[in-house]
Amino acid sequence: MFIESLEFDPVLFEKGDISFDPTIALDDSCYREAEAADIFVLIIGGRYRSAASKETTPDKDAFFEEYNSITRQEFNAAHAAGVPTFTLVDSAVHAEYDTYKINKEKEGIKYAHVDSVNVFKLLEDIYSKARNNVVLKFERATDITTWLREQWAGLFKELLKSKSRSAQLGDLNARAGELKSVNETLRSYMEDLLGSAEPNKSTAIIEDQKKARLFKTSRGDKG
Repeated sequence: MFIESLEFDPVLFEKGDISFDPTIALDDSCYREAEAADIFVLIIGGRYRSAASKETTPDKDAFFEEYNSITRQEFNAAHAAGVPTFTLVDSAVHAEYDTYKINKEKEGIKYAHVDSVNVFKLLEDIYSKARNNVVLKFERATDITTWLREQWAGLFKELLKSKSRSAQLGDLNARAGELKSVNETLRSYMEDLLGSAEPNKSTAIIEDQKKARLFKTSRGDKG
């Protein structure tokens, strides 16, 4: 499997990878897993799948009846938790989505590639997100693997950049601490030097400098 070849662990309901809590609804365990994922991949085809447990199960022939599916709720849970989401849509379904947008108020339209208008509603919801809403149309499985490989390589690159920036900031903080220590040493040395050279004048100079530093600190100045 492609995901496993990259050393990731896929979590699939069909393969029993989800840890189910017997004290809650079956699909609530799915949402919990979606929230805990590192990456969420959503593949949209023509079937809308089962209704969430808190939804009324629609009639099989009710094409235009709106309801939330388990898959849609999984996406919402992952997105709300800030999990990076990657949505892939069958190109034929997306072509009909464009037709739906033009005719969305007409319930008499028949669509060849989807079994529920909610497929289009889900796409509308994804596109309406202000962030984390990247979508790719695909025709073949190779389109999916190629795109995900490129996207995840980009994520890894950003992670490396972030670690590099953190290291640079840590180095700057360390250097600032060193400079502060050197400054304090020089200040102490100069005060001792002035005190031994001209005791009467040095006391006044040192007091003036202390007042100047106190004034800077009270104003919030740096240095």
